[in-house]
Amino acid sequence: SFSSVEGILAPTTADFDNIQQEIDVPKGFDEVQLTSAVLMIEIENTVNIPGTFSVSLDGDQGQHRLISGSVDPGTPESPKVSMVTDSNLSAFMNPIPDLLTVNGTATFGDGITAGSINTNDFVTATIIISSPLEMVIYSSQFEGEWESVEIDQSDITKITDNINLATFYTTIANKLPVGLQAEF
Repeated sequence: SFSSVEGILAPTTADFDNIQQEIDVPKGFDEVQLTSAVLMIEIENTVNIPGTFSVSLDGDQGQHRLISGSVDPGTPESPKVSMVTDSNLSAFMNPIPDLLTVNGTATFGDGITAGSINTNDFVTATIIISSPLEMVIYSSQFEGEWESVEIDQSDITKITDNINLATFYTTIANKLPVGLQAEF
């Protein structure tokens, strides 16, 4: 067995298939449309060999996106982080998928460049999809927690016989940075 290998390495490809992630959309936000979304792939590499990757990102609402990039060589003492950003993901995220599936390949070594690999080397990747709280909310209903005051039914005739006009006051708290219309 070897603890490290140095030299010019032929291309070696690793596949990763059907990595799935569910997206939980909060109740009442089913009709939300994201106005912008960004995908970021962060790869940390301690292998002293350059690499490339190709990722296919698929949503269960028919979305498909292909992303590729390069991976800089690193060492255990000085890992390299390679970032690939796609800032135009809003079309992919509308409608918001319930399930994302990632498939792809990573290739290290090019048959030309010298490098090394050790038993403690690693490559990790993280995919992050983010969206600022900017969205279009079409006609949606949100269920809130209602508090009420009951009128004793034995007093109802006293009320209806003596009141000609009544005004009811309510307080509605909106914690979202959007307008609100309430109907009673």
